[in-house]
Amino acid sequence: MRAITTRANPGNSRGRWPNSAAGWRRAASRPKAERIGVSFAAGCAHTFRPVSRAAGLPMRQSTDPAANARAITEAILDHWHRRAPEDRLAHLVRHASRGFRRSLELRLSEHGISFGQWSFLRILWREDGLSQRELSLRAGVMAPTTHTAIHRMEEQGLVELRRDKGKGRARAYLSARGRGLETRLVPLAEEANAVAVTGMSADDAEMLRRLLLQMVENLARDEIAALERGLRITSTRDFGAPID
Repeated sequence: MRAITTRANPGNSRGRWPNSAAGWRRAASRPKAERIGVSFAAGCAHTFRPVSRAAGLPMRQSTDPAANARAITEAILDHWHRRAPEDRLAHLVRHASRGFRRSLELRLSEHGISFGQWSFLRILWREDGLSQRELSLRAGVMAPTTHTAIHRMEEQGLVELRRDKGKGRARAYLSARGRGLETRLVPLAEEANAVAVTGMSADDAEMLRRLLLQMVENLARDEIAALERGLRITSTRDFGAPID
């Protein structure tokens, strides 16, 4: 397989991307699992570029996604075990979260389902017939993201959009196919979770759950207190605005 020519993406510093139309076509023609592996390696390689260089790991992506993932994993573990074991806990949680997501994404790809679609399916399995605004709030994403995802899911036959009488508000209802995926996809998520706690005792896993819940509560209280003081998260639209 030919390697894809890449360049640094000035609009997104998380990875490297094809620099020509032909490159994008070659990328799109790859099997989905392979595209996932390469994109994961690209994102991690940027974050751990100094670590990878110091550890003697290859700085250029291989066409073998498994080799990419193996090299990046070695760099990440070397960072935490030897080079910076006292690095901020937020970074460690972020890497664990990325690992959870990639593990599930690879499993979902066999069924033609993206991670974003999985998020909306999980919500609709619990509460069907939600509006796009309600889905956005529950998923924690912006309305345009939900709009695009739900219409794509409608095209795939996973949901049906029906409008409320008199209000015109569209609500998403699972199709028979979307409902039937629950028994096939939920075990994949359970499998990814089981992989994550391999080597832990049941007591250790339960303690980890309690500690993570405590972190969630602490950070939620901190956010509420900050909002009550009048602080707001800066929108990307404000970055170019003049400062008074």
